[in-house]
Amino acid sequence: MRGLRGVTPLKLRRPSTLSPFPPAFDKRPPSLPASPPSLPLPFLAPALARHIQYKAPRPKRDAHRPLRSVLFTPGSRPDKMRKALTQVPADVLAFDLEDSVSYDRKVEARKAVKEVLSEAPSACAAPRYVTVRVNCQGSQWWTEDLAAMAGLARVHAVIIPKVQSADTLMTAHELLGRFGASPAMGIWAMVETPAAVMNIKEIARSANFVPRLEALMMGTSDLTNELHALHHPDRVPLLYSLSSCLVAARAFKLRVIDGVHLNLNDPNGFAAACAQGRALGFDGKSLIHPKTVAEANKAFGPRPEELAHAERVLTAWREAQAHGEGLAVVDGQLIEVLHAEEAYRLLTMQENIEAIEASVHAQAGMMTHPATATTSDTAH
Repeated sequence: MRGLRGVTPLKLRRPSTLSPFPPAFDKRPPSLPASPPSLPLPFLAPALARHIQYKAPRPKRDAHRPLRSVLFTPGSRPDKMRKALTQVPADVLAFDLEDSVSYDRKVEARKAVKEVLSEAPSACAAPRYVTVRVNCQGSQWWTEDLAAMAGLARVHAVIIPKVQSADTLMTAHELLGRFGASPAMGIWAMVETPAAVMNIKEIARSANFVPRLEALMMGTSDLTNELHALHHPDRVPLLYSLSSCLVAARAFKLRVIDGVHLNLNDPNGFAAACAQGRALGFDGKSLIHPKTVAEANKAFGPRPEELAHAERVLTAWREAQAHGEGLAVVDGQLIEVLHAEEAYRLLTMQENIEAIEASVHAQAGMMTHPATATTSDTAH
């Protein structure tokens, strides 16, 4: 399992005390290959068609890494980026070069992101999964944005906006490789147009040919605008798009992030949107202000009662396995391997959440009491 580069790594591992499977059973077979595209080559996206003859190996991604909160921060604000890195308990930081940056500050923002992410982190820096949203394909900043991010070890993934086909993702993948990006650097694809929703199966399936593809992100604001829909509290106009993208993401083993809630003065509406996203199956939510991080983390994280139930499931499952049985009963419910796997996922995610939170608290303490920091800590 790969760790974070440039920061103190988390121990994101499968703890032996939690594993519901005996050693022999735990060696699960690799996923079956996806079915071949049903359309002939001329009808596929050009870049995808060029690579149809092979299925690129996909790096092992951490399916248990919490992605409850993805906080967007303008790339033109180095002060806010540094604060996010050290004081905000978001699971993912998304430094933005696109919508939140005016045209006349694009180059300045790119330089600021490079400067902030080129700084050596302090010894107690909170572990961060850092992403950068570049400008879209076809813009004058697209190529230089990708080139700049490819050279930054602390960027774990680039977010590609306005993705409408697999061709854009293959192009981004090829450019990142050409610019020397680590094979571990991922790609997150934003789904924010009707065309993207129409092509979502092709976009998600491209994970078989774009090994960097890790996640889909819903761009609900742009999507609502292009649909000519109303910003309705229950998001009924978006439910088809949200569900379609979620199903496609899960079919191809991708993570998937819900879109932003724009009204910062509507805590009840935000909580309802988070609850809806969690109920649909999203991994987390895009955010535009630090004050919404705690609520998103709560909504998309395992609940205490879920963790307690997961512990009982794993205990019962281990006992059943020890007696050579493939079924167990917990709280009157029949337990199979799929329930044991879900229980393990929740408990491992909680371990990772606790590691992130402990590091954030330690970093906040160092910021509050700098006199206790070491020389190397205060140098940065």
